[in-house]
Amino acid sequence: MEFAKNETDGTSSYPGKEILERYPDSFYEEIDPAKRAAILRAAPRDPSGGAEEEFRRKLFQARYGDSVEKGKPADGMMKLFLNMKYLSDNPPPRFLRKREAAMLKKEIAGLLIGEAAESGAEGKRALFQEVRHMARVYISLCATDRQYGSVVLGIGHIREETLVKKIARDLAVCAHKIPAEYGLSDILSEWTKAVDSAFSVMYPGKEEIYHHMTQEGEHYEK
Repeated sequence: MEFAKNETDGTSSYPGKEILERYPDSFYEEIDPAKRAAILRAAPRDPSGGAEEEFRRKLFQARYGDSVEKGKPADGMMKLFLNMKYLSDNPPPRFLRKREAAMLKKEIAGLLIGEAAESGAEGKRALFQEVRHMARVYISLCATDRQYGSVVLGIGHIREETLVKKIARDLAVCAHKIPAEYGLSDILSEWTKAVDSAFSVMYPGKEEIYHHMTQEGEHYEK
């Protein structure tokens, strides 16, 4: 399943009827934050959507804030993911663990992850979809980034299998290792499921690679 490639000519209105008819699937298939915001604005608030629809909108707002309207989208959910990766690549001294955990918890609260996860099945579904979208964006960016896929300093290119393993390791770190090491596994349980699912969606048939990466973390502190 790939992200939508919706082209606009600058004169036609976006989103069109077809996109709105496929809402909310079209919302999660779109990679551009501004287009996702346009879909949300145009999509009717379906009463049958209940809490899931409410959290879909709240999570989007928490993820981007007002950065989309300002024309410079800043993805808070991706920031959390990258901060986790940084902590794994540059582990702090043990005496600083509590401080780092507190900072992660503050980010998690700001993104409404805990609130959505504790709001029943509908809140969890909306959270799962938004986190999986973020993880798929990360995978897509890494898979096409020349620097990420290079052998060294942008020179040469690693084999496809090696690239998939590198991406799998990043996802496993941020979905399993860091949550476990910093005592966040419970509050991030839906986050973990969504990141795991993103790998399966983007690399069907290669789940064993990802599973192996997650098993490397069986020694993580609980």
